[in-house]
Amino acid sequence: MMKYRDIEYTVVQGIGRDLWKWSASVADVVITGQAHSKSAAGVEAEKAIDRALALKRCDLCHPRGKRICLSRLLFTPEWQAAIEGLMLVAELGGPTMFARIGS
Repeated sequence: MMKYRDIEYTVVQGIGRDLWKWSASVADVVITGQAHSKSAAGVEAEKAIDRALALKRCDLCHPRGKRICLSRLLFTPEWQAAIEGLMLVAELGGPTMFARIGS
């Protein structure tokens, strides 16, 4: 059992001499693969974990079909203003029209 970015993954030797299998679980989704050497299997597992974590971070879709990275979106002034408006609505019990995004 190995760990990469707080995700545990395993690398085991397959039936063949040059076959190594790896598996990891990211957000309750199991990802697996195989490689020709133990070190290559470890590298492939870590790359797969990076891809899975990147998809988890950027899991917001734009209405026009483009992917938006949520971590970048949270730091825009417009997004912060919208969140502040929603928090005011929630705290004061006012109408949601106060939390309108845009001009």
